[in-house]
Amino acid sequence: MNKKLFFLFFFRLNIFIRSEIIDETVDVKTTGVTNVVFFCLANKGLLPNVNYTKSFKYCDFYFGSSNGLEFYFINKEKFRLGLFSFRHESLNFLFNTLVTNCDKNIGYYLQDDILFNFLSGFVISFINIKFGPISINFLNLYFFRNMFPWPVFIHPSLNKGFKQFMKDNVIIMNSNIITSIYLLMMLFVPSVKIDICQLVYNIKNKKSFFNTSKV
Repeated sequence: MNKKLFFLFFFRLNIFIRSEIIDETVDVKTTGVTNVVFFCLANKGLLPNVNYTKSFKYCDFYFGSSNGLEFYFINKEKFRLGLFSFRHESLNFLFNTLVTNCDKNIGYYLQDDILFNFLSGFVISFINIKFGPISINFLNLYFFRNMFPWPVFIHPSLNKGFKQFMKDNVIIMNSNIITSIYLLMMLFVPSVKIDICQLVYNIKNKKSFFNTSKV
């Protein structure tokens, strides 16, 4: 009789533990990789920065969706190449503030603080290429972003218990993956800008789309 009760108790306990682990695993909410990938792509190309640009021979000052300057050491009629630029991505700042406040997954991971998003908009690029009105910036360093420690998020819905350690590890692993994807995409995926002044000039004067000169 005692053996039967023991096996019955063990069987019910085993089912309870398994069901509890499954239920708690479902309750763990983590930021999806897809969310971060599309968030980065929107910053890089789906929201190209449209700017008014004042061009000089080896330098561009631009204002509008992003504000900053670019330096060039090669200046051809249809091609310009530079090695440094500094800007604030104002349109992306507004977009990021909106998304991080509306999308709980992104806001939970990347922070929905307006000051944080504003400071994250400052960018240094190390390679600049301009074809007509299109400017492409490579190797983008969001230097103020690195001043903030990357947080390890433990979802507030988690209940503390003896399985907390295993759950925390799952979220920490997810957080590390998301961090790596975010940093790599923001650094290596190029950013796109449109010089509206150059575009209007080329159309008005029937120039080639790739013309970079206003003479």
